[in-house]
Amino acid sequence: MSFETHIETIDGILILSLKGKVLEDKILKDVLKTVEAGLPKSKGKIILNLSNLDYVNSTGINFFIKVLTKARIHGGDVVFYGITGSVQTIVHISKMDEVFTIVESQEEALSIFKTAK
Repeated sequence: MSFETHIETIDGILILSLKGKVLEDKILKDVLKTVEAGLPKSKGKIILNLSNLDYVNSTGINFFIKVLTKARIHGGDVVFYGITGSVQTIVHISKMDEVFTIVESQEEALSIFKTAK
């Protein structure tokens, strides 16, 4: 299966949807550049839609940490939603669920940023 990304902005919040499997760093370099370009406008507010992400390894964990670091430098944060299956297991085992805010839906993720001033 291939890896795909979709990036959009809703109410000034950057939403990054990942689909497929994250296995190597080179597929994420362009995604990270695109995220970096959108950070000033979004003030670091990023939502990661992981509902179609089938697998993630240490490369994906590293990517998530890079995105979080860049978001916080811009005064924002990262919220995950849609985590299932093996990705949920990896997030739990790696204790990323203690670092990231994780919700069930995009609406919940958007409301976190809308209520946080």
